[in-house]
Amino acid sequence: MTKKTEQSARSTKTSVIALILAGLIAFLYVSGLPGILFIEIELFDVQPELIAVFINTILALLLGLILHKVLIPDLELGLGKSSLKAGLEKYLLSCLVILLIPLIAFSISLQPFDRSPTIVKLLFEGIVYIAAVALIEEFFCRGLLQNALANLFHKNKNSQLLSVLVAAFIFGAGHVFGMIGEAPILVVCKVLWSIGLGIYFGSIYTLTANLVLVAFFHFIINLSGFPFIFSTQQTYPTDSVIALVLASIGAAGYGIYLLQTKQALAKQDE
Repeated sequence: MTKKTEQSARSTKTSVIALILAGLIAFLYVSGLPGILFIEIELFDVQPELIAVFINTILALLLGLILHKVLIPDLELGLGKSSLKAGLEKYLLSCLVILLIPLIAFSISLQPFDRSPTIVKLLFEGIVYIAAVALIEEFFCRGLLQNALANLFHKNKNSQLLSVLVAAFIFGAGHVFGMIGEAPILVVCKVLWSIGLGIYFGSIYTLTANLVLVAFFHFIINLSGFPFIFSTQQTYPTDSVIALVLASIGAAGYGIYLLQTKQALAKQDE
């Protein structure tokens, strides 16, 4: 076996392990297992099930990081400071624009607000919980899944775009489980929104190779759901569907534009 062949085999093995690990962590996260079976904590007006899911999410994330370190330490996730400052300077504005569109739409559509949450609920559900969600979703979807796909597609000239799109569609499909029982139009809307964000996050990750940056952007955009804490309605208002679809198209289009621009510049340098 030549050195090149050996390296290729090692890369394929790493990618396969990364895919399996991504599937395992995603299952633990989406199912809430085993946390929801035995964790029962009441904290002011915070939803008890969210506390169980939060603790389970943290444990699943820690498990994933440990398994990554043990099984595939050569797979770079991008957990350092490299490109962090440059990425913030280049892409933070786009992140804020994507945040504002659904935030304004939800703030208007959920009126009048009929809930007065405590500060504990605001902090936990509005910041702490969504931070954990951003971290674990970016870990298994971009850090593991997208990286693995990029390695497996490396012979394709559009490997980066292809890996971003496939990971984004899987990311979007994964959100269906949280919409079971909802109106079909709302399910489609949520999936499109998630796919659009997946393409945006995946593109930023490809360009910066910094998972911390992408998780931070994910957290910022998830703040768009803050108005729901002040409302007893927990499903997307129908009035907000158009805004979400437009935002998802914009996020996806911008992400693809960034990747295509990078590819064009790379060709010019050849």
